[in-house]
Amino acid sequence: MTDIPILDIRVFERMKKEIRASGMNWLVDLYIQEVPNYLTNIRQALAQNDKEAVYLAAHKFKGGSANLGAKLIVNLCKQIEDTTRNGSFTELHEQFSLLEEAVQKTTTELQILKG
Repeated sequence: MTDIPILDIRVFERMKKEIRASGMNWLVDLYIQEVPNYLTNIRQALAQNDKEAVYLAAHKFKGGSANLGAKLIVNLCKQIEDTTRNGSFTELHEQFSLLEEAVQKTTTELQILKG
């Protein structure tokens, strides 16, 4: 997990130029507001031992995160997607814990960049 940057600054800066700073601040705030929903969806799917629902929830989170350059979250969601296909629920729970840690780091970094 430590080899992957938290954010791809190039993606973030490109978005910031395309939609201006005020739009970017709105987008970051919206993303941070939605993060608990993404996590809840994955957590509930794990509690129900539903790999397909875990996959779909991680896939959705991955897409929303990629738009802001949240590279670490994107990578972990991809790992979760892969594990739903050929891994165990133990692995999925471990990856989810890492995802929760990555969310804290990412939202902090986004708040700093937002200014």
